[in-house]
Amino acid sequence: MLSITNYEGTLTEALVCRGKPVARKNIDGVFELTLDTSEHDNPHSFNLITEEGIIEAGGFQFRIKQMQRKSRGKVKSVKAQHIFFDNIWLRQEGTNGGHKTLYEFATFALRDTGWTFTSDFDEDGYIEAFGNDNIVKLVNQICETFECDYEITSNSNIHFSKMLGPDSDFVYQYGDNIIELSKSVNTDNLRTRISAKGKDNLVIRYTSPQAVKWGILDADDISDERFLDSENLMDKARKSLKDQPELSIELNSIELLDKQLGERIWLIYEPWDLKCRLVF
Repeated sequence: MLSITNYEGTLTEALVCRGKPVARKNIDGVFELTLDTSEHDNPHSFNLITEEGIIEAGGFQFRIKQMQRKSRGKVKSVKAQHIFFDNIWLRQEGTNGGHKTLYEFATFALRDTGWTFTSDFDEDGYIEAFGNDNIVKLVNQICETFECDYEITSNSNIHFSKMLGPDSDFVYQYGDNIIELSKSVNTDNLRTRISAKGKDNLVIRYTSPQAVKWGILDADDISDERFLDSENLMDKARKSLKDQPELSIELNSIELLDKQLGERIWLIYEPWDLKCRLVF
């Protein structure tokens, strides 16, 4: 069952959508909902569907961020993101950097937010001058440092993991359970060299081994005065460089997609000489 609560939080009504609502969730923390609603199906709740309103679906709460209204049929199309991303409006002032565990960094990042976290690992990492930024950016910085993912598991908890979801031997294969397959390759953001500046005139330049294949493609310089050490600044530069074409694969299958977030399955498609692991 779906419901809609107005921005002020004073009124809540049941919500009926046209067709099926679509939830999109990935291992980078993205969690969003899109749906269409009509005034005919929602005589009592249609006027509550406004920007920044809250839609509840499957026990999760999503804040409306984009909305399009169509005169024909009096329909509203909305795109909403999970309320975790309200934390982009909240800053964690002060710094608490250095060599610390994931538990220590996450505790600081989520301090006084009402959010908690769980994790299936707790190792040491190094972040210079961690803090003085919004909560979502700090969580992403933790994931970048510890090379992990996070999943929104409730309306007040996130889970950090080195590898979300199980390894599965399930196979999607051409001529068996694949109806249609599409592959997209994008080189718009392909870069092979980057310069980075830290504090006290610390400057480094990193060139990817992929420059042998693609040539020298300079990325925009980055600057972060929290970095005092060339080794850590070099690591940040390396991780920020997109030195491979961006590849995405979409498939339409006759199998039920009852897969877990992060689950890894096999995809075999002989016409493209393709055999790879996909991550849901």
